[in-house]
Amino acid sequence: MPLRNLLGRRRRHPLRDVAFAPKGSARLSGAVFENARTGVPRNLYWSISIPFAPIAYLGAEWDSALLFEWLTFGRTAGAFAAGSASPGVATCAWRMDRHTPTSRWSLKATKSAAGRPQVVYDAVVDFPGFDRDPCADLRIAGAAPLETFGVSVSRDGVFPKPSDADEARALIAGYFPAIAAYDYAPAEDEGGWPIANPDRFLFVPPSA
Repeated sequence: MPLRNLLGRRRRHPLRDVAFAPKGSARLSGAVFENARTGVPRNLYWSISIPFAPIAYLGAEWDSALLFEWLTFGRTAGAFAAGSASPGVATCAWRMDRHTPTSRWSLKATKSAAGRPQVVYDAVVDFPGFDRDPCADLRIAGAAPLETFGVSVSRDGVFPKPSDADEARALIAGYFPAIAAYDYAPAEDEGGWPIANPDRFLFVPPSA
């Protein structure tokens, strides 16, 4: 075989053969936030993390995840679709030891064949590699069960600051009416005692 053909042949990057199987459920959480200094308007911003089973790469196993942040769904989190072509400030990155922004992505809430909430995702990342081993246009796509973790508001994230859980719930309700049915999860110290004046108010879906 001519030398130029040997030099032109490239080995297949090992990450292209990874199945990227979700590890458990995708985790959905929301927070009311604003920052007048940087021009971030007050809104309910959602984030979704999709963890994957450990990946074998360069002689070691690595945890990884897709992270979708600054998502806005209107007044419901049960049905949504977003992507890199959508207006807004939403972002997506792939984390494997470090964060690598995706070049394009899409995300959609659907129902599984069993009728359970799930999220369908499709992302493309130009992974720089860890040892001069880049992998361009790495596609990570699939579906994962969707679990809502909770919705919160931090005292330092809005102004005026909510003084208690009732005020925090009322503030969130303007963006997410379903918060009325959520349970307040009091913050606790290391000893398990409730914190009288927490920095953050967290509300979680009611237990079945």
